[in-house]
Amino acid sequence: MMEIILSNAELMVAAQVGAMRRVSSIKRNFNTHAKAFKPGLEWVHDIDGAASEMAVAKMLNVYWVPSVNAGKAADVESFQIRSTNHEYGKLLIRQHDVKNEKYILVVSRHPLFKVVGWIWADEAKVDKYWKEPDETGVGAWWVPQSDLKPMSTVYD
Repeated sequence: MMEIILSNAELMVAAQVGAMRRVSSIKRNFNTHAKAFKPGLEWVHDIDGAASEMAVAKMLNVYWVPSVNAGKAADVESFQIRSTNHEYGKLLIRQHDVKNEKYILVVSRHPLFKVVGWIWADEAKVDKYWKEPDETGVGAWWVPQSDLKPMSTVYD
């Protein structure tokens, strides 16, 4: 696990990008995962997601493209980034996630971001991680942090 601290200026940029993403989703009536959030947390999710992407880019020393409406494009280089606010939160893999992509988990505690590790989506889409749909109506794979690969191997 690697810890990254974003500066106030970096956090402001990430917050702006996250807000732009949320407004864009509202405008397009595009809330495919709206059931997965408590009302009002959609904003937090988008801002945390953008800040987590920025933290991974900073850690990898690569440029972060602060995109809005990027669709299924990679978040940072060829990687998909997922974030959680829970210290021991798991990496979420959804049914539509592409099997041959690497997913990185970040624990978001502004301004501190813990880049925990990564896994190929196809390695995550196995029975032992599957969680049946709950009240949200969405089933998914939830990979514990202990099963993620170290960031030192992400380019292997």
